[in-house]
Amino acid sequence: GRYAVPMAEKGVSGWAVEPDPDAVAALRSNVGNLLGKVSVLHRAATDHQDVVPLYRCLADTRQSSLYARAVIKGKGTVPSVPVEANSLDGLIEAGELPPAVEWVKVDVQGAEGLVLNGARYYLADPKTFWLVEWWPYGLECAGWSQERLRNLCIDAGLTAVMLGSK
Repeated sequence: GRYAVPMAEKGVSGWAVEPDPDAVAALRSNVGNLLGKVSVLHRAATDHQDVVPLYRCLADTRQSSLYARAVIKGKGTVPSVPVEANSLDGLIEAGELPPAVEWVKVDVQGAEGLVLNGARYYLADPKTFWLVEWWPYGLECAGWSQERLRNLCIDAGLTAVMLGSK
């Protein structure tokens, strides 16, 4: 809710699409009395409808990803939970998201390309502001490069700016 809560407090209605059940609970708790302004959908945003495993690193980071390799710390296995996945377009068609929004914030630990490929309605609207946060290692785990994601953004008419890196 780092973005959803402040936006709702400023009067901007929004929808949060979140796959991790713990994050969904925390987000719903954080938005509390703002639930009229923020709708929380427990889904993974991708480019298709399916039930997919969400891999969860429960150790120190509480990070989750659709890609096990992105959350493995050291050796061993990482737990997963099944989660419904759908494209933003599919969620619009199902009536779970509105056909137009003011802004879209994406932070999906490697699945950014999937989200953008499944968001043609919102990408077609020049009034929609996009903030796409990506993690280079997560992209690598998904089989994407930063350049490929950047080109997808540019091809979609977005301005791609890389802010800082480690």
